[in-house]
Amino acid sequence: MGMSASQARFLSLTARKTNVEYEGQQINQQRTTLSNESSNYYSQLTSMAVPVPPSTADYTKITYTFNDGSAKNTITSLVATKNTAKSGLYMLNYVQEIPSHNMVVNGTSIVTKTNDKYNIGTVELQKAGNNDYSINKFTKAGIPYEVVVAMSEEERKRKLAVEQQYVAMASEKYATDDWLVRYQRNSSTGSYEAVLYSLKELQNADYNQKTGASLSGIKQYVFGETTESREIKNAQAKLTQDATGRYQTITIFDDNDITSNTTQGDIRTDAQKNAAEIWASMEPKLSDYVDSYSSPQLFNDYIVATDGCRRRALNGDIKCYKHVLAYMLNLSLNSDGTVNSNSYPQSFNSSISNGSSDVTVKYDDVRRTAIYDNNMADNMIPVSNAVKYGVQPEGKSKYYTILASAHTDTTTETDKLMSDYYIKQDNPTDTQKLLSNYYVDSNGSIENKTVEQKAIDLIRAIDLYNTGNLQVTDYNTLKTILLSIDNDIQTFTLNDKKGYDTAVEDWQKNKPQYSEPVIGDITTYNINGVGTTYNLTCTTESDDVAYNQAMNQYYYDKAQYDQMVQNVNAKIEIIQVQDKNLELKLKQLDTEQNAIQTEMDAVQKVISKNVESSFKTFNA
Repeated sequence: MGMSASQARFLSLTARKTNVEYEGQQINQQRTTLSNESSNYYSQLTSMAVPVPPSTADYTKITYTFNDGSAKNTITSLVATKNTAKSGLYMLNYVQEIPSHNMVVNGTSIVTKTNDKYNIGTVELQKAGNNDYSINKFTKAGIPYEVVVAMSEEERKRKLAVEQQYVAMASEKYATDDWLVRYQRNSSTGSYEAVLYSLKELQNADYNQKTGASLSGIKQYVFGETTESREIKNAQAKLTQDATGRYQTITIFDDNDITSNTTQGDIRTDAQKNAAEIWASMEPKLSDYVDSYSSPQLFNDYIVATDGCRRRALNGDIKCYKHVLAYMLNLSLNSDGTVNSNSYPQSFNSSISNGSSDVTVKYDDVRRTAIYDNNMADNMIPVSNAVKYGVQPEGKSKYYTILASAHTDTTTETDKLMSDYYIKQDNPTDTQKLLSNYYVDSNGSIENKTVEQKAIDLIRAIDLYNTGNLQVTDYNTLKTILLSIDNDIQTFTLNDKKGYDTAVEDWQKNKPQYSEPVIGDITTYNINGVGTTYNLTCTTESDDVAYNQAMNQYYYDKAQYDQMVQNVNAKIEIIQVQDKNLELKLKQLDTEQNAIQTEMDAVQKVISKNVESSFKTFNA
């Protein structure tokens, strides 16, 4: 190789080597960039919060309860007001659970229908609530024959009276009047107790066309305990706490125990404040208007005491039923149990009178009667007190009054007389007014008579009947209406919801313009009474709703976390593949550079020999 050729080759190799080195630098730069990206992704992974499943211990709630007699009270909210720091009073809301007895659903039975008869097993369901207390009725209804025949007539009557009471309660609660009954043995007491079935449910049920058996269970209704709930709002209370901070006792104050005084910010006049306070203190309370219960004890006393008179009245002696009504209105006894003649005559106003006493109960109306002769007057004392004063044997409040049962059926003439049918007419007769369960009050509204009003009207009707001045001449019609008062003894009510709604409406109409303090007022409270203190029971319960919500959030967060991890790992894997390819390419450049360097060394030697040879030539 000549001198010039060797030098050209050396220059070419030098250029190639420089280019390989530049490509290597570019690859290293790319690998550095990939490394930075990978580091960022790893940092992102380490900075991500790992979802942690919720612990049940973190989702519990503390519930405070206290007992007020037979009622259980559960505190729903206890809110500190802006004056709590000064007065110690909290705004309290709580739910009161009051046990009561009524007809309740107790399981179901498979019923077999044959024509219009219904059977449970071998027992044929009987018409409930009628006046049939025969041996045959109770035997068919499921009481063994030997048990029924061992019962006296009075025992069967009492069992029928209880059955009728159950029917009345079930009809009122479930808004249906037709019931069938069978008797079932109570394994605890050994007695046979009435089980009711709704005729409407039986008629509307689906039955197997071949066997006649119902395709689903038919509800059965028994006398049992239920719980009624009502919420008490905006009560004011103080609390005590133990060393752990849990509440131990609560003292609830009556509105009259607390007085308010506005110290600043209230621009109302004293008259406006007083008007607002008086108005607020007059707010009607539902508890003062709505409540009801049944009194088997009182009804049993009434049935036992009046049995003789009622049976004689059934046979046509209408005067005997006048004895029952007279004893019901008022009864005064001497210490030896005899009737106090000095308390008679008694005068009363009927519902259709114009203010003068037009009904008189004489001593002869209560002496020498079945009630008097059979020493049953003591049984009638609680009945008389209940009718006249609202005082019940169970110790219920004097505010309770017995209301005559509402009657709205107008199928027969007797039913029309008892209902409000004729009262709604333009010109009802005195007979129609006296025999109806309704009357027109001073406001023109049709209202239900109380038992006292009904008894007074029936005494007047008897007097008119005896003198031939009552338009009803059929004794059976009058007798049916007289005996209807029996059902009225069974149900007690504290006025009604209508009275409460009317009172609230009237109260709202009188709301003063400045019934509330102007915004920004600061009110302080002074406690004048001691209030009523109750021990609190603290229970810790799992808050399942909150826990399930937290668990659902955890599943969502975990799915999001797993998705993000997968995305980051996928990007890191791509970077690793790219870096691996660059690494292989860099190794190829290293191999190529080594080959170029080897060739350059060889060419350098050739050039050196050529130079040496040239110097020797010139030197010669």
